[in-house]
Parts: sequence; structure tokens; C-alpha cells
Amino acid sequence: MKRRAYFSYPVDAGLVEADVTFAQVTVTTFLELIGEPGDTAKLKHFEAVIIDQQEGRLAGVTDTARRITGQSLQTVEEFVNEHRSRFELPYAVTTG
Repeated sequence: MKRRAYFSYPVDAGLVEADVTFAQVTVTTFLELIGEPGDTAKLKHFEAVIIDQQEGRLAGVTDTARRITGQSLQTVEEFVNEHRSRFELPYAVTTG
């Protein structure tokens, strides 16, 4: 199933706006797309997250992760900034 969505996110000092097409894929396909097809740990993790989402376990916010790990969870922005090179395109994008 494909859905079109307007997606924007902050980058450095500006705002990048992009028209992104989303497609539902399996965890295996997702790992292939990000170049890590044999990563069993990620496969199991993402499959567990899907089950947690389906069962509503991610609906509330608790301090359990912070108590276990000793640090707060990262926001999406923090994660992207920490792994910026994985999200950058190796070429310039132009709009026309």
C-alpha cells in the first residue's frame, strides 16, 4: 500500500521540505533497503516493536527506559542528528 505524504524536518539552520512516498514493507525488506540485510538483532528488534505497536504498548510514556539505561530516550531529531550521514543524499537534489 502506497501513501503520499508531505514531510518536512529541521536541518541545521533551515527547514528542508520534501515530498515523500511511503510504502509499507516488511522488516526484512526494510533492512535490505538500509543495507543491513543480515542484522538479526535489528530484525528481532523491529519485529518486537511492530508487535508492541499493535498491542498498544507504545501509546503511553513512562520512565522505564531511563531507569533501566540511566539516560533518557532520544527524540527522532536527536537520533537523526547523531546519525546524520545515514540520512544525507550523496548528490544534490533539485526541485523543478
